[in-house]
Amino acid sequence: MLRPAILEQLIAKSTKDGNDVALPAMHFVAPSSRGIVDHTSGPEQGGTVARTLNLTVLMQGATAEDQLGYHSGFERLVADGSLSGYRPFPYRGLQTPNDWAEFYDTVARHMLDTGSNALLCQFFHWHRIADPRPFLQRVALLPQQPVIATSCGDPFGPFLARPPASLTHAGSGSDITFVTSMGHLAGRLQRAGARRITLMASSACDERFGHQSPILADPLFENSDPEFDVVFIGSRPGGHNPANHLFWSGRRRAEAVQQLTARYGRRFGLFGHGWDGLSSRQGAIEFNDQVSTCQRAHVVFGGYPGSRCDYYTSNRPMIQALSGTPVVDHAVPRVDTLLEAGREWLLARDIDETIAAIDSLLTDPDHARTIGRNGAEAVRARHMDSHRTRLIVAIMNEVHIAKVTGRQAICPPLDFFHDGVNVQAENATALRAW
Repeated sequence: MLRPAILEQLIAKSTKDGNDVALPAMHFVAPSSRGIVDHTSGPEQGGTVARTLNLTVLMQGATAEDQLGYHSGFERLVADGSLSGYRPFPYRGLQTPNDWAEFYDTVARHMLDTGSNALLCQFFHWHRIADPRPFLQRVALLPQQPVIATSCGDPFGPFLARPPASLTHAGSGSDITFVTSMGHLAGRLQRAGARRITLMASSACDERFGHQSPILADPLFENSDPEFDVVFIGSRPGGHNPANHLFWSGRRRAEAVQQLTARYGRRFGLFGHGWDGLSSRQGAIEFNDQVSTCQRAHVVFGGYPGSRCDYYTSNRPMIQALSGTPVVDHAVPRVDTLLEAGREWLLARDIDETIAAIDSLLTDPDHARTIGRNGAEAVRARHMDSHRTRLIVAIMNEVHIAKVTGRQAICPPLDFFHDGVNVQAENATALRAW
């Protein structure tokens, strides 16, 4: 049996006392407020097709607060009627096969009892996740014909970065798989049986960072006389195994930090663990302090991502761009479709190009301010967690209606590309197996 303490922590109540985003038992919007049921022809439930989703989420974290942007985003969709229900089930902390078996059973019974017609396995690539395939098969057989989706947020794909079994197993049992990169990762997931593999670019948390941008709050704001020319936020990677892709990306990060330290000296602010001995070292910061830390510099160096798969970037560049400080990041293939290069950020292929881009911003403060403002505005307009939760629900709703009516699903427009991108043409790379 699942230990009572874990069951209580993970399913019943999972946020701090007094927090105004406490995990709810359930949320419902009265059907009459949105016309939730469409009585046009449909094969299930006597010809009715649900027009909004009642969403269940297996949420990455020990509490819903660990994924605060997504949690709050889904709650807002309940409030405006875009979801008829929402219940998060955080899964970090489950330890034994029995824990997982009872957790899966609890979720399946919840979906049966409440009529939940949508399941999202969020960021489902933790190494301790038990095989979800029997659970997903059980959910798929529920009478409401739920739409099932899995999402991935980490850099997988190349030979040394194979996605874990939890992700490939969940993808093979899902109607949709959302990913933060395509290319090699999408190919691996498709070969494992995933369908409707859909780019869902990384984003910044509204609740933690959406109100921290002074450049958006005050059009006349100017970051005068910052302490540093350039900052980088990131720890020194550990590990000595060349067969691990993080070994190589970590080595590139360390080499870049060494060269930036040599170039800018004490005008380079280096924040993170493991940089002892470097004159630029400033120590670690809290995750929520990224925006204010970036405001202490003229330029932000984004660093090297853990993957070169198409579109991949972590959420850090999106978070840090909200500072209004211009970001120089690594030129992963097709990442220039997310923010416009030369207008909303600068991209570089190696450390020499990175230093040249930083120097160009330091010598042209007006251009740097323009890039910083444009970047902050772009993230606020299309790269927040609230944008992603709304798009995820729109896609899941489309696939659910198509599933229960027997028609072909058509992916709603991906709304995170910048205005210069031909979205229809980009779908050839951003979507697979639709």
